[in-house]
Amino acid sequence: MSYDAPQLCTASAKRARLSSRLAQTLTASAMLLVSASTTGCGLQHSEYTIRADSVGVSPSASTEAVSIRVHGFVARDGCGKLERVESSVRQDTLVRRFVGETRRALCIQMPVSLDYTEFVYVPAGAAVVYAVQQPDGTKLVRLLSPP
Repeated sequence: MSYDAPQLCTASAKRARLSSRLAQTLTASAMLLVSASTTGCGLQHSEYTIRADSVGVSPSASTEAVSIRVHGFVARDGCGKLERVESSVRQDTLVRRFVGETRRALCIQMPVSLDYTEFVYVPAGAAVVYAVQQPDGTKLVRLLSPP
């Protein structure tokens, strides 16, 4: 069986259109699958305020600083992580808010602990308050005194 040039061009064009349609269909299917997996299957991320259970204060090597250590749970079911620590200063109060992020796709089914440490400068004769914002709007407060 032999083909002449116009027949070959027509067949080639039909294959190209078919390949193009197939590629578009596969691309659309892949995009739909990714969209469904990130929204319908729990990969959505949501932020929340982490509850701190305790704030420990201990002297540091510096003469005018103290070490602050905050404990709590980022997530009790393993589906979260510490996203960031928001810091603000209001008069003589250092306010911290620990922000967690829920990740339903990466659950380890074990509690994720919050163990945050920072050093705070406390000048001699000054009273500094360290306050951790809680999910219910209250604050866990510790009075810092220079070492």
